[in-house]
Amino acid sequence: MHSVLRVQTAASPHDLDDAQRELRDPLCIPDDRAAVMLRGAPWRRVVVLGDSIAEGLGDRVPGYRDRSWAERLVAALESAVGPIASLNLGRRGRRAGEILAYQVPPAVAFAPDLVVVTAGANDILQRSFSLSAVTDEIDRILDRVTSGGALAVTFGLFDLSKVADVPDHVGTRLGRRIAEVNGATQRLAARYDAVHVDFERHPALDRSLFSSDLIHPNRRGHAYIASDVMRALSQRAAQRR
Repeated sequence: MHSVLRVQTAASPHDLDDAQRELRDPLCIPDDRAAVMLRGAPWRRVVVLGDSIAEGLGDRVPGYRDRSWAERLVAALESAVGPIASLNLGRRGRRAGEILAYQVPPAVAFAPDLVVVTAGANDILQRSFSLSAVTDEIDRILDRVTSGGALAVTFGLFDLSKVADVPDHVGTRLGRRIAEVNGATQRLAARYDAVHVDFERHPALDRSLFSSDLIHPNRRGHAYIASDVMRALSQRAAQRR
C-alpha cells in the first residue's frame, strides 16, 4: 500500500496552541515566510521515497506541531503555488536496494517533477554494510527517478554517533559509515544536478533533536528538516527563474 500525503494547509487553533516554541524558533521557517520563499516554484507533483525518515516517524514535542517534514513541505508548496499532487512511499526499515526495487517503480509511474530520496541509513546499521553496494543502489535510484526530468532532493544523514548510547569503538565505526554514505550521496547528487541537503553537522544536533529511541528525529527535528529543505528548494527555484 502506498500513501498520499495528507496535509493541513491551514493551521487549526489547536495547532497554533501547540506551536508556540516553533513560532519563536529561529531555525524554523514560519508558514507565511515559507509561502513567500517558494512562490513561483515549478513543482506540482511530489514523491517522497525512502525509509522511516521519509515515512515521517518521530515523537511529539511540546510547542511544535505534530507534522512530519514531508507534510510540512507539501503544505508549504500548496500555500505558495496551489494544489500539489503528492505521494509518500517511505517505509521504516527499508534499505537502499529495497527502495530501488519496490518504491522506484511506483514513484516513476506517478510522473513526479520533484522527488525526495532518503536512503542509506538502514544499510549503515547492517553487519554486511558495503559502501560500494549502497552507492550503486542510490546511483540507480537517482538515475531512474530523474529520467523523466524530475528534480531530485537527497539528504545527508544526521550523525547519530554524536547522540547514540554505544561504546566508543561502535560510535567511531557508525560515524565513519555515516560520513562515507553522506559523501557518496553528495557526489551522486552533483552528478544528477540534484539538491543535496546536508544534516550531518546540523547546528542543533544533540539528543534533544531525537525521539526516545535516539534514532528518529522528533517533531522538532522534522521542523528543522522541512525548513532546511525549503531553503534549498527556494534557492533552486530562484536559479530557474
